[in-house]
Amino acid sequence: MVKCWLLKDTDKITDTRLENHREPKQFVTGDDLRRFGVFISHVPVTDLESGLDKICEEGGYKWRDQIVVNRTDLENYEERVKDFWNEHFHPDKEVRYLASGSGYFDVRNEKEEWVRMLLEPGDLMVLPGGIYHRFSPTMEEACHVIRLYSEVPTWTRFYRSEGECHNTRMAAIRTGHSMRTS
Repeated sequence: MVKCWLLKDTDKITDTRLENHREPKQFVTGDDLRRFGVFISHVPVTDLESGLDKICEEGGYKWRDQIVVNRTDLENYEERVKDFWNEHFHPDKEVRYLASGSGYFDVRNEKEEWVRMLLEPGDLMVLPGGIYHRFSPTMEEACHVIRLYSEVPTWTRFYRSEGECHNTRMAAIRTGHSMRTS
């Protein structure tokens, strides 16, 4: 199952690839995440293609692509990883399945604290549109992520400084899927 915890303050993080727990450690449950619209599950598949076909059929996902995050396969690795770490949201729901390796997805809870989710092989994560998040590889620096979509992906991203008034962001706030910082 996906492991989740409260992250220490961002200004105290020297390496995003580490777990960066608060002291004392404070863990977060799947029920806690669901309160603000985040769904996590462990869906092990022995045959990746047929397993993904089943996930897509059950979830109504019609499109998929993949990204391999490692120093060999991801062009401009350092630059891309820094960009993944910038807090942002997408107007569309974000569905990610981890096929191999490991990675951290961070989202904010209702108190605007960062919650870190460690995704490992077989983990499925669904973020509602409009929720701010960010990504970092683990010390392993390798993960293979399958991205699932209900519609043709548009790849629109809004950083925190520019997205607060976007319709999707406002809807996320109204439905309790995300909290406003101002």
